[in-house]
Amino acid sequence: MDTIKGLIEDRAHLNSLNLRIRQGFVPKSWTHAAHEYLDVLSELSSQPSKTPYVKITSGREYLLRGVPKGFGSYLGDELFWNIRSAYTGTLTQAGVAVGQFFDGQELRGRGAWKEPEAWGTWLGVDGGILEFVWPEKQHASFLCAIAYRILPIFSSKQVIYTIGSKVHKLAASASSEAESVHFLRCELVPGYNSIQIGMELTPEDRANAAKVDIRAPMLGISSMMFVDRKNLEARLDLYETLLQKRGIL
Repeated sequence: MDTIKGLIEDRAHLNSLNLRIRQGFVPKSWTHAAHEYLDVLSELSSQPSKTPYVKITSGREYLLRGVPKGFGSYLGDELFWNIRSAYTGTLTQAGVAVGQFFDGQELRGRGAWKEPEAWGTWLGVDGGILEFVWPEKQHASFLCAIAYRILPIFSSKQVIYTIGSKVHKLAASASSEAESVHFLRCELVPGYNSIQIGMELTPEDRANAAKVDIRAPMLGISSMMFVDRKNLEARLDLYETLLQKRGIL
């Protein structure tokens, strides 16, 4: 404090410091500056690269909904920590953290993904991919729950999920405003994994989707979760939560 006060009030001392700078300052040459930038880039290139994909954690819900306004700010975090149910997931009863929204959106890989909305994210008629990393060194068997909604005109269609060499064709619900859940058996390998999502659509189907919504959506995803198939308690918790949210329990 005294040092700062002296710089403000002691004009003679301040003038002396300014004079020292004017007389002694030597600007860097462009060559010197360029070498410094190259040194930094060289150091960065020698460091292990960070994977661009989300590292999946068993039991964590990944939300593909838009981040609520203010969530992630100081006020949003305070609200979360003091009122655990301020923001809840689709597949869990627990409160959710802002990181679950960001990680969920990062799962969207190549494909016709639309902008996240308050309920989730639409996927266009050309389909798309969810991409992620299983960070462990061993293969793992998971139950993957995907909370989704569908364009009603496609209610008679099957949603096609491709995971590695396995193809799952599951019947869809008929609502574009309420979530249903698809369950997939996922055999994950260490490192990169993906879930490709699509439907068998005719040119007429695609044209009709564009008539309903100019974005031509197909399937919308609200959230997803991976649960270890060997963990019976975690699987039962998931089923119980879904039954409670539907008013059955």
